[in-house]
Amino acid sequence: MPGVTKRAYEAAVELLSRRLLSEGDLTAKLYAKQAWTSAEIHAAVAELKRIGAVNDGRLAESMIRLYRDRGYGPAKIRLEMRKHHFPDEAVNYAMAGGDEAEYLPEQDEADNAAEALRRKESQLKRESDPMKRKAKAVRFLMGRGFSCGDAVKAYGKWLQGQEISEDEGGDEYE
Repeated sequence: MPGVTKRAYEAAVELLSRRLLSEGDLTAKLYAKQAWTSAEIHAAVAELKRIGAVNDGRLAESMIRLYRDRGYGPAKIRLEMRKHHFPDEAVNYAMAGGDEAEYLPEQDEADNAAEALRRKESQLKRESDPMKRKAKAVRFLMGRGFSCGDAVKAYGKWLQGQEISEDEGGDEYE
């Protein structure tokens, strides 16, 4: 229908039919179209929140699990969540375990980092110099959002599972 613009609610539903979006992402996408007033956009998003079509808490928990499964650490996950306009409260709640309390950062991060190293194992084994191998592993993990301490612990865990002696692994970062 030429000349007739969709209502903000219909446009929001159409956007959500493609993929789930955070409240902030949905609002930003509607504003980017420059077709509705601020009041229309906020009313549409509020109605979608009311009926449960937009739920930042549930989506944040799901995305955090996805990023963790891909081998990302807390810092990288928080950065990605900011890019998707999640409010800090939703991210903090989800990172602390959310409704299911599955995410226990103080217990898992070194294990999660060690798992990320296992996926990179073939590249690490190619490096013959133990100091360079450890530096590459720690740099890789820090780039993935893990703390230096968790990266070093993860390297130690990874090293224990290898046929590489401790002497070859080097202790220069510990």
